[in-house]
Amino acid sequence: ATEPRCRASGGGTGMRAEPGELLGFGSVVFAQIRWLISNINRKNQKSTSAELANLLSMYGECAFTYTVRCLVEDIDFRESRVQQFSLKLQLLASQFGKLVTRPNFASLIGESIGRAALTIPLTEEWLGFFSKAIKATPAQQLALGMGIAQLVDDAMAAEGDTFLQARLAELTQEVAVALPDDLMHALVFFLGSREGLERQHSALVKLLQGTFTEDKAPLTLVPLLYGKNRETLDLYSRLSYTTVRDAPPPPPLVTPEVDDVAELMRDLGYSCCASGKCVAELLAQFGDGQLDNPEASIAAAVGMMASTATSLDDSLSLHGAFSTAVSGKYLEFDAKFDEDGGADTQALTSWNIGAFVEGVREAVPNLSWPAVFGALDQDTVAPDLGAAGFAILVAVHKRACGGKPLPASALLGEWVNGGAQLCLLTHAVAAGADAVAWGDEAGQQVSCALEGTSRPDLQPWLSLKLTEALLRLSAVGYYAQAHALLSKPLHAAPQLLLAALLTHSGARAGTPCETALQRELLEDLFPLFLGGDSPGSAALLQQLWPGQPYAIMRGMAQLHKVQPQSILRLLDLSTSFNALEQVLQLRAFSFTIDLAACAQRKELIDLEPWLHESLARDMDHAFVHACISYLREKLLTGSSTNLARAASATNLNVLSVDAAATFFRILTSANLPPPLAAELSDLYVQCIKAKPKLQGLSGGPSGAPSANGKPAGLGLAADVPVAVAVAASVPDSSPVLASEPPLVLTAGPACALPLPVGLGGSEAMPLPIAPVAAPPSASMSGAPLPGMPGGEAMTFPAEIEEVANSYFQKIYSDSASIDEIIVVLRQFHAAPPQSLEQKVYVCMVHNLFDEYRYFPKYPDKPLRTTAVLFGALVQHGLVTNITLGLFLRYVLEAVKKPPLSKMNKFGLTALNQFLPRLAEWPQYCQLLLAVPHLGQVNPELPPFLEAAVAGSVGTPPPALLPGGDAGTGSLPQRGGFLPSALPGGGDPDGLAQMVGSALPGGNDVMGGALKQPALPTGFGAAPAGAQAP
Repeated sequence: ATEPRCRASGGGTGMRAEPGELLGFGSVVFAQIRWLISNINRKNQKSTSAELANLLSMYGECAFTYTVRCLVEDIDFRESRVQQFSLKLQLLASQFGKLVTRPNFASLIGESIGRAALTIPLTEEWLGFFSKAIKATPAQQLALGMGIAQLVDDAMAAEGDTFLQARLAELTQEVAVALPDDLMHALVFFLGSREGLERQHSALVKLLQGTFTEDKAPLTLVPLLYGKNRETLDLYSRLSYTTVRDAPPPPPLVTPEVDDVAELMRDLGYSCCASGKCVAELLAQFGDGQLDNPEASIAAAVGMMASTATSLDDSLSLHGAFSTAVSGKYLEFDAKFDEDGGADTQALTSWNIGAFVEGVREAVPNLSWPAVFGALDQDTVAPDLGAAGFAILVAVHKRACGGKPLPASALLGEWVNGGAQLCLLTHAVAAGADAVAWGDEAGQQVSCALEGTSRPDLQPWLSLKLTEALLRLSAVGYYAQAHALLSKPLHAAPQLLLAALLTHSGARAGTPCETALQRELLEDLFPLFLGGDSPGSAALLQQLWPGQPYAIMRGMAQLHKVQPQSILRLLDLSTSFNALEQVLQLRAFSFTIDLAACAQRKELIDLEPWLHESLARDMDHAFVHACISYLREKLLTGSSTNLARAASATNLNVLSVDAAATFFRILTSANLPPPLAAELSDLYVQCIKAKPKLQGLSGGPSGAPSANGKPAGLGLAADVPVAVAVAASVPDSSPVLASEPPLVLTAGPACALPLPVGLGGSEAMPLPIAPVAAPPSASMSGAPLPGMPGGEAMTFPAEIEEVANSYFQKIYSDSASIDEIIVVLRQFHAAPPQSLEQKVYVCMVHNLFDEYRYFPKYPDKPLRTTAVLFGALVQHGLVTNITLGLFLRYVLEAVKKPPLSKMNKFGLTALNQFLPRLAEWPQYCQLLLAVPHLGQVNPELPPFLEAAVAGSVGTPPPALLPGGDAGTGSLPQRGGFLPSALPGGGDPDGLAQMVGSALPGGNDVMGGALKQPALPTGFGAAPAGAQAP
């Protein structure tokens, strides 16, 4: 009912809009426009654009706004999705550029964007996304903000106001000079007529006046910039009328302006201050009572003197003529042209401070000098005032006020002449204590007890008014200058600056009035203190928390975004503030979810009630989306087994399977939209594959137990058929048919190991395949420890995962060598059963093995480091039994990859680490010799392997790869590891029972004459008497 409707002449696609009429949005024309936009692609882009242009030319402004509206509705402007709408973005950028050039652009923007059905609410952030997506110019951004700010909807208008103010704060003279005249006029008029925007209006007028002088300003801007107290004749003359008939008579003479004294002194030059009598004579021309505000008039004169400290041209010597004219006699009017004067009086090149103060006291005896310096916000103070000019201000104050330094309070407060204030503050901060008085003279001070703030150069930064003034100036066109000035305390006294930013009485963090500079400085400072790197940071934050808790909480979320490993520190801070519940209500969900998981692990909160409360507040399902992303990161790509991630972050909060089950249980019980519920269900299925225990803890999709009485989703037990277990362990990208017979190496019931391709295995069964646990054999030296590859499945506590990850981080960050880590692992391996050390050892080996599937995605350097560690575990006997067989199998499969491919290099590097042990396993050497390209990499390796097969011990060849690592031989070898320590060629690890039976030679595992028997059952050949499948 709110859509504009109009009559159309004719029918069908041939109808046209009559002048002044609007076409209804439900018409055939608009249906055609929407169809064209929805179906645009690269093939029809030109024809679609041409047809749209034809429709717009035929049906006018209504069709134009509807086109923009359709494009805005079709495009998702969020950064993660906007790239898929490139063709529509090109079309939108073109049409929007035309829209903002029209005189009524504000109403057109409101009609096309304000009434559009957007994918997300129209906020300041959305406007930023929109501007970035179409690459909007500064002029287009200003027009967009002004158009949205004038919407009827108060919420949208407020967002437009905020966006417009942010763009105005970034406006510079270089940008302003290129703005269209209509846009500048509309901006000045809009800001001047809008309540609450007086400061922005004043700043914009000041900026435009500095950009355009009155004689060069666009005609439309003259009344708005220079229209006060202007004669009508002036405006007529700008219209190029040669004669003005019946012009009103000029107005009568008015009371002198505030800066008239300053302008007269500037015209007369330095000579007007040759003596106190000269100054008094000059001021006498304004008479008693003619200066409405004598303090402001003298302040303007002082500002003019400071701005012209040494640059004034006094060569014309007008003061002599002036003195003669007003008094009728010669009065020391021009010392430098007085032939009787001495050389020291013939060159007045600067202002005579003493004469000026003396003359003012004589002419205006009741003048209040403190009020003079409190009124320095005058146009006569130049924004590029130099050090000599500032010295004049200080000198005048000292001469007039009994030698006291200039009070800093005179330079603080809210000024109209922002450029001049910033310049004066820059000089004042650098001046000594004898020139400018800070302390109590500068108003309220930082109240926190901070060390190191007694330094004289830091005294100005104790003033909260100084911080307020600089932040205010940064928002009205002086961002770069204010940032440069604040960079000194940022580096020299960050504690002091943080305290000032959080305790000043100006705009608070998180409010609409917060400046961009304030936010940026807090983002730079909080990591120093929240991360615990700064001494006394906890005590300082404890003092600052009551004043601005939101600012500190926002800083926590920002630190967590760039340093996830800081979560424990942030949890400690939250509890020290007694504000954990308050922090957990922050709408930075990626942070609060991680914090809640960490707090639950430390038994500080109950996770279930917190999830229920968060879901109750989650009106837009943003919390659910964040939970899904968090679970995906922790359980899939960001799990503790992802060693590549461990190479870039330490001390990450590990999400336990129990906590993950709680997340899934609570989320699935919520009333979610079908697409979101489907996404959650898909994630659950993926996580079950990565963490089988999760299904049992969360009750599975339906919460019912499985057919065998065990909770659904628990890991495969020994009574599950081997073929099903193998199929369940294969990655989704390479499915295994359940009907295929299991391919296992059998040496009695002690082992169930997938057979490599090339030994009777199937190409349809790729590596890696997780082993299926089987009862240990009496001939084995013992079953693998629980949690080891090939052993009983188990879930490691979060604390164990965290310690294991810390050791991986030491390896990948080069803070510990492989040799040092091996020494630690040997100690852990020898620790008592079920001890913390042994669990860490098992967890590290398990994670390394479990990560094999991701090795092809590793960068070269982390992959090489992983290969060295992989082989070193074999070399130093840290993997045995089934686990050793699995490690050797993975190395063999990697060596089989194409020469010098990523995984081939991994296999050769790992193999290089345990070359001395190869003689223990002649059958394994036979498998390596069967790799056709092995001799191409290192011609000396095949002879060494052949000698090992024959039972003789040879010298290991050099590194397998150019520049390769020769191994970790610096460690002492444990007795029985090297072939020379094996009398009779022993087999201490029982490896022959795992891989030997799969090799030619049957059970003759330690080298004898090689035979060629038929493959045993499960190798792809049927046993004698069996029927072929």
